[in-house]
Amino acid sequence: MGHSQASLADCTAAQGDTTPPAVDITTSPVINAGNQDAYIVAGSCTAGDGNVKVTIGTAPKFVTMTTACNAAGAWTAPAANVASLPLGPVDITATQTDAAGNTGTRSVITTKTTAAATDTTAPVVAVDNAAAINAGNEHGYTVSGTCTAGDGDVRVRIGTAPNSVEAIAACGSNGQWTTAATDLGGLPAGTVPIQASQTDAAGNTGTASVSVTKVDTTPPTTPSVTVVNPPSIDAGNQGGYILSGTCTAGGGSVTVTIGTAPKAVVVTVPCDGNGHWTTPATDVSGLPKGSVTITVTQTQATGDVDSSTATTTKTTLGAGDAPGSDSVAAIPVGGAWASLLLLGAAALGLRRRGRQAGPQRSGRHHD
Repeated sequence: MGHSQASLADCTAAQGDTTPPAVDITTSPVINAGNQDAYIVAGSCTAGDGNVKVTIGTAPKFVTMTTACNAAGAWTAPAANVASLPLGPVDITATQTDAAGNTGTRSVITTKTTAAATDTTAPVVAVDNAAAINAGNEHGYTVSGTCTAGDGDVRVRIGTAPNSVEAIAACGSNGQWTTAATDLGGLPAGTVPIQASQTDAAGNTGTASVSVTKVDTTPPTTPSVTVVNPPSIDAGNQGGYILSGTCTAGGGSVTVTIGTAPKAVVVTVPCDGNGHWTTPATDVSGLPKGSVTITVTQTQATGDVDSSTATTTKTTLGAGDAPGSDSVAAIPVGGAWASLLLLGAAALGLRRRGRQAGPQRSGRHHD
């Protein structure tokens, strides 16, 4: 009977890796006037267990960097400008997190022998991702951007007073910030300014601003669009027929459909600021005689479509209508009809000539 063998690595994998990386700080010189503009800290690490994150100083004034752990198990952080750190003790922390989520940490304390340099440089902050505000995101709106790591939180103001929902976003070590989901349902429709600001420990403030649009998410009143007293269509107005009505101001253009398919006439007109619409003079002579349905629709920015209908009457024949006895002008005069008219006229002429009397003659004859 065979026997199986398991290696130590197999057993470790089966039980789960719970051993944190071993990380240390081996170089952390005193910070002075000679090195504060390009300060270097270094140490050891566990090869293969990810990068090493190094933090010099403590909030609100600190510098954070990430550096690689090389194959020899060593790391060296990039030269950092720590001149703005205050005089006195300075904490330095190095952390390394492996793929299993185990974190190794090492902290040391060094000393800064020079006073903090006067900081007059404002943080650099930007708004990079600000979408339009609509019904789908207004109750959970987020905005994000970039910032100066180590220079404090980012304050974000959306809208203008008294209609504005201020948010605070942390500036991450990677120089990125994102607000938590914020309810903007109370903001009015229109242009919405967004301003982000970041203030460092020295009191310097960097700002950035953009503008987005909030669409009207308020459902319209009903009815919002109507046609008012459509006149009947007759020979006098069919070549320049005009309609008018009411609509929701700011709610989009109005589409007016006169008649039904396939002979409907469709006109799109604006809704003015007073909530009225009027069509230009429109040729509707091709519509058939009889009842005519008029439909008006208005599509809101929210996607809601409002409509209403009315009816009128067309008293004249339209294109394709069969000629009727009530309209002589509608009788066609070409083709077979013209031939019939010519034959009738010819027959009438023959009858008239047959009835004409010849020359009168006497009944007697003289030699």
